[in-house]
Amino acid sequence: MSSTNKKVGAQRATAGWRGAGLILPVAVLVLATAVVGALLLSNGRQPGSAQGPGQTASSSRQLAPDFSVTTLDGSTFSLSAHRGKAVVLMFTAPWCYSCIPEIAKLNQLYDKYHGQGLQVLVLDVESDDGRGDLLRFKQQTNGGDYGWAVDRDYKVTTAYGVQVADTKVIIDRQGRVVARFEGGTSPGELEAAVQEALR
Repeated sequence: MSSTNKKVGAQRATAGWRGAGLILPVAVLVLATAVVGALLLSNGRQPGSAQGPGQTASSSRQLAPDFSVTTLDGSTFSLSAHRGKAVVLMFTAPWCYSCIPEIAKLNQLYDKYHGQGLQVLVLDVESDDGRGDLLRFKQQTNGGDYGWAVDRDYKVTTAYGVQVADTKVIIDRQGRVVARFEGGTSPGELEAAVQEALR
């Protein structure tokens, strides 16, 4: 091999090592960015967000849209008639398995805070059989003795901008939205919002 060929071979080898030397730091940077992004997404947070998973809140509470629905027992639940009480609205569907533990939490909260003015309304937003589906779902989940209704015309669902089943909206005594949760809540998260609504 001539000295020129040896120099070219050495330069190629050196260039290869330089390229390989750049690959490792770039790969580490890409991996670190992916990990940080995954952590942000798994926490359900956007960068700079102070809320927990699936929760939105506002420092200036918005007035909750008023509505009236007929409950399973035939009575009328009107939000404006419950002014002065805290209200939890839970939007659900008979096929919503993630709603089952949330119903159990609502049962506990209702038992604990009903005497202080807590009201709960579970709204079926997607039912094939209407009342029958909701009644079976209530029985299967051991649902509490609070309001259960079918949002037949989707007026309440639309008014509250509900996109997914297992959405909870917590409303204070003045009829303002305190918090909104989409999906499951951690142990105490829902209770803290209820306590805030009861103040």
